[in-house]
Amino acid sequence: MNPPIVFTRYLYIKEEVAIALLISVLEKRSQDECLFWTYELYYSGFQEEIFQIILKIYYDFFATLNPSMESYILVKYGEWKKAACEGEDRDKIPGLIVVNMLTRPFNMDVFALRQIVQNFDIDENFVEGNDILTSLGKNVQMIEWLEKKDYENISKFVLEDCPDAKLDLLITIATGHFNNGAEAEKPFDKFANSYKKAKKVYKNTRHLLLAKILTCFSICQNLKMGKNVYAALSCLEINIFKTKEMADLNLDQGRCYKTLPIVCRYNIDCSKRLGLFSLGRKNLNLKEDYWYHWEYYASFSPIWQERLARFKGVPNGDAKRIDFENDDWHEEFYDRYALEPDEQKKETQDKNIQEILQEITWKVFYDKYASSHLLGDIDDYLNEMETVKY
Repeated sequence: MNPPIVFTRYLYIKEEVAIALLISVLEKRSQDECLFWTYELYYSGFQEEIFQIILKIYYDFFATLNPSMESYILVKYGEWKKAACEGEDRDKIPGLIVVNMLTRPFNMDVFALRQIVQNFDIDENFVEGNDILTSLGKNVQMIEWLEKKDYENISKFVLEDCPDAKLDLLITIATGHFNNGAEAEKPFDKFANSYKKAKKVYKNTRHLLLAKILTCFSICQNLKMGKNVYAALSCLEINIFKTKEMADLNLDQGRCYKTLPIVCRYNIDCSKRLGLFSLGRKNLNLKEDYWYHWEYYASFSPIWQERLARFKGVPNGDAKRIDFENDDWHEEFYDRYALEPDEQKKETQDKNIQEILQEITWKVFYDKYASSHLLGDIDDYLNEMETVKY
């Protein structure tokens, strides 16, 4: 069973780091902060997962105004996968993608529609007498919704109602519809082709498909697109984000407790936006788990799994502790990795587990980024929207 929270290498909560990365990118915060959150996940061992998180952010916010960036991300991911061994150039790749997001326009169309479908009942508008269970019926219905720009019904069908086996049919229907209204010959076929390539990498096919359809709408409505220019790998310095242990920090044996004040560079909720999201910490006594059970929750991060295995430590879910083979292994582990979060100053503890409150509404958040978008007035949804799962 998955635990409600997972601690990273420096005892941040994993899901909160992913959201902190999202917010830091959207708010165009410093490159240093964006890279810190990227590599907090990457160097905690979530290397494949960071690419899924980056693609999720891309399809939610950037894809419709930066369609060419998808190919860039997939090529860079391919380079990362093909690298023979770990090295600095390979490790730079996720950070480089994030840095290139910082210079690009975005909107909230895909994200907003996903949240509307997930959190509200949609009034479904079907063509009378049409059998939507057949391939022909799906074609008739999708064309109707596409012609009317019925984004909510399109989104609900793509995200929830369409059978998995028919998703590929939808991209064909959509691109065919947009091709019919284009001056050039079949200019939207490239989106069907790129969809087939991207779904080999990105695991949420329905999310991908919705982003493709809304990208076609965005191009047809002449929304301003981002430029196809990218920073180079050589521009990136990531040594400061690599995992630091006692020797790297010039700490004497037994001084591991001094690690967290040095390496935790940012408060988890610098921007005061995490309160918009449903978080795993909600049903925990977080301070107690952070102070006295951190090793157990950290054991679900690959970096801590490897460390514990090296010192013969095994997670005990019932007691929320680590059981070691003998006292010697126990002592050796804590000589090297006793971070002692319960002994840290409040300033340091707040970097990891500061109190999170909902200080703004989704309407305020949406309105801040509402330029260059497809959606009309969705205030009724936004005013009712509470915390959402990301």
